[in-house]
Amino acid sequence: MSRKVYSYDKPDSLKDILKQEGFTIDNPEALMVMKLDNQHPLLNHDQHFDIKEITDEQGIQDIIVLEDTIWNVPHAELGERLWRDKQNNPDSLYLYGIYEDGLLVSAAWMYLEKNSSFASL
Repeated sequence: MSRKVYSYDKPDSLKDILKQEGFTIDNPEALMVMKLDNQHPLLNHDQHFDIKEITDEQGIQDIIVLEDTIWNVPHAELGERLWRDKQNNPDSLYLYGIYEDGLLVSAAWMYLEKNSSFASL
């Protein structure tokens, strides 16, 4: 079993408690954030790629093909969940992809949590 533990989680000993209960402790992760606007140089150059919001089942399948290729394990369940969630509550899930010459080369998604100022990336 695994669960993500964040530095702000309470109690402060949560990681130790979860380990005692049989949860797996993985390597620490980090998140990088950069503010982008329409004038940012990363978005204004002569590259042959498009940033698109993914709203259809084909786009989600593109994500699954990319994930399968990167991680070399199947992600069919992820695809089913993303498509189900996008259909059932479209305003709570946003998916984006970078397409280069028609091929998805990068993807990300964000869940907006009701009654919360946090989003899940």
